[in-house]
Amino acid sequence: MADIMSLYFLIPIAIVITGLAYRLLARKPVPRKMLCCSLQNKVICVTGASSGIGKELSKFCFDHGSKVVMIARRKELLQTLKEEMLASCAEKEKRNSDIAVVQADLAKLEEIDDRAKEVLECFGHVHGLINNAGMSCRDSVEKTSVGVYQRVMTLNFFSHIVLTKALLPSMLEQSQQQQQCWIVAISSLQGKISLPFRSCYGASKHACEAFYLSLRAELEAVHSHIAVCVLSPGYVQTEISLNSTTGSGEVSASSLPHYVR
Repeated sequence: MADIMSLYFLIPIAIVITGLAYRLLARKPVPRKMLCCSLQNKVICVTGASSGIGKELSKFCFDHGSKVVMIARRKELLQTLKEEMLASCAEKEKRNSDIAVVQADLAKLEEIDDRAKEVLECFGHVHGLINNAGMSCRDSVEKTSVGVYQRVMTLNFFSHIVLTKALLPSMLEQSQQQQQCWIVAISSLQGKISLPFRSCYGASKHACEAFYLSLRAELEAVHSHIAVCVLSPGYVQTEISLNSTTGSGEVSASSLPHYVR
């Protein structure tokens, strides 16, 4: 019986190892130019840019020569960030027009196409999209309402789809001109593993992982110059944690066990 039980534990491990070996052996190496392509003069759109990861990525892209379109709900924070980025720039006057601000609530899916048009009007096209906007939820399955599941999925998953589809034609056009483009999704480790009290957030990130991997396969099949990358950070101290909702939709984590914060 002990030997049989051991097999039950070993079989999944063997499957995982086999799968990893196949990916390493069968997958084509990533072209070096894709790994080290310059951000200079690239037009990068960043969502959730007013704070946290989105804010830092906006600054990083700008510091490396990109023209940046920053999207968030809080326009005043975007304007403050723009001033901060220009203040630290040695060529402030010259690069003043390299930062654009678009106010948008990406939870309103019906408005995203119009906001995407605003993005394209800023510089005429885009080379990169960093889908970072999102929200978190911490509560048990039992206590989480269906409405909260819908709310989290709308922002964390469906808004990604709508904005990506809206900007993809511009990137395909740039790709046809041999311009390197990127679609970067900020996911989470919880898009790869499942934790208690995180069914809502984890499900949205698992969905994102599947969507972007499918998109990557499609773009690779047509040999486009669009790279799709899914980043899965662990716990990061940002406002997404401070503003996490409970299963009832309230912004509060005080009643939850310490290990889910």
